[in-house]
Amino acid sequence: MNDADRIDRIGRMLRSQDLAAVFCGRASNVLACTGYWPVVGNSIAIVTREGGVGLLVPEDEAHLAEGLNIGKIRCFKPASLNDLAPITEVIREPLKRLIADLGCGTGNAGHDAGACTEPVTYAAQFHFGSTLTTILEDALSGRTLVDLANSLTEIRAVLTQSELELVREACLAAGIGFRTAKAQISAGMRERQIGLLLGASIAAASKDTRAGAFGFCMSGPNSAGAYRAYQMPTERAIQATDVALLHTNSFVNGIWTDITRTYSIGDTAPRVASVQAAIREATEAALAAIRPGVKGCEVDAAARSVMERAGFGREFKHATGHGAGLAAIDHNARPRIHPKSTDVLEPGMVFNVEPAAYFSGDFGARQCNMVAVTATGYELLTDFHLNRADLLIAQ
Repeated sequence: MNDADRIDRIGRMLRSQDLAAVFCGRASNVLACTGYWPVVGNSIAIVTREGGVGLLVPEDEAHLAEGLNIGKIRCFKPASLNDLAPITEVIREPLKRLIADLGCGTGNAGHDAGACTEPVTYAAQFHFGSTLTTILEDALSGRTLVDLANSLTEIRAVLTQSELELVREACLAAGIGFRTAKAQISAGMRERQIGLLLGASIAAASKDTRAGAFGFCMSGPNSAGAYRAYQMPTERAIQATDVALLHTNSFVNGIWTDITRTYSIGDTAPRVASVQAAIREATEAALAAIRPGVKGCEVDAAARSVMERAGFGREFKHATGHGAGLAAIDHNARPRIHPKSTDVLEPGMVFNVEPAAYFSGDFGARQCNMVAVTATGYELLTDFHLNRADLLIAQ
């Protein structure tokens, strides 16, 4: 899918609901609609039912949006020495002018102000939240507003070609980073130290100025807690015969990865080896099930049945995957690879496949790969450290 195809899908969605335009305040939706990834989050994208695209951006970010294929761009001054006006005031007139530029000042409109999980853009990120609807009520003279957050989530599940290229770039940098970090890991290093090493190694492997990575390591019994919605490294020193679960959410220009590898330090313990073998088989089964028209629950079932036959079904405590790319760790991002998911796979969708097993007080293991749906099957985007030998850190 190209950028015009996505705008066309949004336009059709708006026409089907008799809406004049949609106003997006979430950074990920701004990126999906305009190609611009906001720095601090206080930008608004507008797409009209006729396919017009506008961007309202703080003036100190305007140079970052130059060269993008955006129909209309307006700027506002977010801060001044003359007053301490809130954003609801400083954004009002520039937004009205942008609405006039796009000719969408009449008719009802949509927004994305609902609850969400949003990737970070900076150390602190601005969220309009419900303030967006307050701003729009003023700018649109009290016209009816409709929450289109779920519809936009479904539309952006299919990535454009330019977004797919960024996913490939991000995954390539991650592969280099994992290899670099693995070569430096040894018994005695602390989890937090390894996580920082992984993140720095991935960031250094990317050529893009707006690239980086969150790196995490959980080892030994701590790795058994990695099924949670977050990772939490400690000051624990890894030991010989431990497992070290390394996870990253890395990004390039607002496009995110979700990748995990579980390494054995020294010789692989027999129990760990059997779990890793089951995870590899479950991954292969899930990948074999991926093709257009398949439901997310079918891919999950393919992986889960392997883990159950191996005796690790109860220890596989989370879904097999979720959407990625324009999302990072949002378990509701489409397509959801979940036992109850009816999401239908389409070419251009990107998600992770992460069979795993977690044994309380002992260890946990997970292999999380990034894949893209193609016209006939899938493209594996994380083709590194896949077999038993790759996952061994010799001492």
